[in-house]
Amino acid sequence: MFGKNKKLKQEITNGQILKVKKIFGTLQAEGPYTGYSAVFIRLSGCNLSCDFCDTEFEDYELIEILEIYELIKKKFSDWYNKFDLSEKLDEKYNLNNLPKLIVITGGEPFRQNIGPLCELLLKYQHIVQIESNGTLYYDIPKNTEIVCSPKINSGCYWPINSKLVNNIIAFKFLICSKKNYIEIKEKANQLNQIYYYSDLKILKKGLEIYKKQVPNSKIYFQPIDENNSLKNKENINATIKAVTEFNGILSLQIHKLLEIE
Repeated sequence: MFGKNKKLKQEITNGQILKVKKIFGTLQAEGPYTGYSAVFIRLSGCNLSCDFCDTEFEDYELIEILEIYELIKKKFSDWYNKFDLSEKLDEKYNLNNLPKLIVITGGEPFRQNIGPLCELLLKYQHIVQIESNGTLYYDIPKNTEIVCSPKINSGCYWPINSKLVNNIIAFKFLICSKKNYIEIKEKANQLNQIYYYSDLKILKKGLEIYKKQVPNSKIYFQPIDENNSLKNKENINATIKAVTEFNGILSLQIHKLLEIE
């Protein structure tokens, strides 16, 4: 959306019907479950607007959560079958063939009541991972896992909603190179918020706060993709520096390397 999306408030519903942008089978490409076969449920809308966000999430279909689970089976079948494997999923979509990992992403998933969907997925023995910016909350089962990617506002990271803490298993920090934006340093707030993601002082302060809130969480650093090979190379170098300085873990968007969704 590159910062052009509307900032939407959290919706108060019973969670039986959700606004869904897309459901698709793929590999998890980032964070703790990198390389795992997965089905993604991309929900509509976000409460933030980031000028580097390259994800489309505004339009949607209203879908009941029971139907969402049926679509998970179908979409993973489509993904599985496109590789022309000798054994195909049967017509009943044998649950044993479904991936363990289901990722609920956005936009911002907690803008909607995802608790009932999480309960349904856990009932069928799935690992449920939510990708969130950490600012909103809805009640979710205790076994639901959150990977929180904090965002910066006016030179500091947004506070994490304290009710998320018990479910957060990892933080994922986005990194860019200061070399790419040194010319707009004095006008960063007016021109491009991405500049702040190059400031290791801001990152250090954010890490100190979040580690106190969730002391056992894993810390990942991921270079921002700017659709520019030279800038991306600088961003990778800056990310490696952050990984080394703060003893973190490198995360790369491997789906882009593999040219999959």
